[in-house]
Amino acid sequence: FEGDFKGGIKNVAKIALQTILGNGAIGECEQQDFEVLWTNKSLVRVDFYCWRYNFSSKGVITDVENVFAYVVVKRVIDWHKVDPQVVTYCLSKMKTDSRDVMKEIDDVTEIITKLRNASFPSIEGGSGSKD
Repeated sequence: FEGDFKGGIKNVAKIALQTILGNGAIGECEQQDFEVLWTNKSLVRVDFYCWRYNFSSKGVITDVENVFAYVVVKRVIDWHKVDPQVVTYCLSKMKTDSRDVMKEIDDVTEIITKLRNASFPSIEGGSGSKD
């Protein structure tokens, strides 16, 4: 992960990992969390899921073993379906000056308008011609 994104997920990942890795109890432990960020002119949701299973094996000396797994999912959110206050909050976390927030919104609006008005070739029927 790079850019604005890295700083945004750092704290969430740190807390999740400290919680699950710091737990030495025998048994299963899981931690789930998510963060919504503004990065690359898009609202992005990052979901974290960590799972750890501690078990003890008995022998001459008791050994404690564990299994650890994690999943991180990153996806773009349609910002037209989100309350404008959520978009403003995410932008404000990344931009401290309100003029920067307004410029970012203007830039994104311009990009989306151009994409919606663009004419793209149809991909129905494959890449070849019908000869």
